[in-house]
Amino acid sequence: MNKKLTQKDFDNFKESIEDLIKLYKESRLSKMENAEESEEERLD
Repeated sequence: MNKKLTQKDFDNFKESIEDLIKLYKESRLSKMENAEESEEERLD
């Protein structure tokens, strides 16, 4: 099962990793924004 990776395989892999990173960053940002909003609500 030692298949050699082609450049196309590698590009696809890189793209999917970049998508995952983007999703991760976006979800962390939205969680941080939600946390800030709830802190402000508690202060009121």
